[in-house]
Amino acid sequence: MVDSAAREPSNLAIVHEKYIKAANEIAHMGYTLNKALRNHVYLASNHAQGRVIIKFASSLPSRYGLKQSAEFLSQNPSDYWPEVIEYGSSHHIDWLITPYIEGRTLCSMINKEDPNKKAFECDPVFSWLSTLETAVNTLHQCGHVHGDIKPSNVLIDRNQNIHLIDFDSVTAIGTVLESLPYSFISPNFAPNVKKNPTTSVTTQTDWYSVATTLEAILARFSNSTSGLPSRYQVILRNH
Repeated sequence: MVDSAAREPSNLAIVHEKYIKAANEIAHMGYTLNKALRNHVYLASNHAQGRVIIKFASSLPSRYGLKQSAEFLSQNPSDYWPEVIEYGSSHHIDWLITPYIEGRTLCSMINKEDPNKKAFECDPVFSWLSTLETAVNTLHQCGHVHGDIKPSNVLIDRNQNIHLIDFDSVTAIGTVLESLPYSFISPNFAPNVKKNPTTSVTTQTDWYSVATTLEAILARFSNSTSGLPSRYQVILRNH
């Protein structure tokens, strides 16, 4: 327990009004909110944990997704995705605290203004693709799919290690799609699958998303997708 006198004041002024009460409770646990990354995601710090990410959820779909994320991350620790530090609920707001990972998402790395653009452009895919594939295979070995792989959910840290983030869409392999109460997929990076009583979640969902992610990156840097590995060309053709 952090002594309140020694704790830095938490900057609640940056917090969206709907999360103020929950954020105040988290502040009393020793966390200082430092920066709003999105209106429901904040960079914070803690004496024991260092820098962390705090994600809030208020609607029923977002709370469901955050719960799915917290349960999977807690039960399946791996170097390829963040661990859970805290997960809780107060004032009808759920929150999840995970370590802050120093690095850049693929989305930010392909941004025109990114200072590392030239280094990334030299080898836009193959320097990290095998590691991404290992991360996805590790996830599937846990019996789940990520469900929302896209450039903004793939992070490369300072040591060039791959991390998958944002697990709100994580789902057990074999789950019947019609049984899911909510869907969080990103249309541009997920296959268009019609729901029916027999359609279930398969690993192909993630591999299609990896393929569209690679396709988007190649198109961004070379205006061509001819460099897309043949196995991913086959996946895209089959959808």
